[in-house]
Amino acid sequence: MPVSIRTRKASLVLGAGRLPPATSALLTASAHHRLDIARQPLHAIQNLVNNALRHSPPGGRVVITLDARSRSVEIRVRDQGSGIPDDEIDHIFTRFYRGRGALDQPGAGLGLYLVRTIVERHGGWVSVQNPPGGGCEFRLQLPQ
Repeated sequence: MPVSIRTRKASLVLGAGRLPPATSALLTASAHHRLDIARQPLHAIQNLVNNALRHSPPGGRVVITLDARSRSVEIRVRDQGSGIPDDEIDHIFTRFYRGRGALDQPGAGLGLYLVRTIVERHGGWVSVQNPPGGGCEFRLQLPQ
């Protein structure tokens, strides 16, 4: 059953949950659109948001952008962390892969693997880049 995300409630539905001290999350969404996202892809989005919150420095900001289109929705999650080393970008969606920046944190290296698997099973795609200005940005697209 799809979960309806309305612009004014999206931050609650996306489950940013408890923000680390002095970290903020900013949500922007294209106006006047209703987004219907199935539960599994919603969990993938929550994973990206939680990762961004965890990797942002105190006082940092996580920006979540929802862009509804006629046949798809694009979600971007950008943090202000240290980014992903260039030599690791091609590996972060691999099952059990743990980047150098995650070795001291709990986890088994399954989160981003599951994000990609879930999104692709629902006909979408996910990518990551280190944008100018620092941090990293995950983009995923799902059909509507």
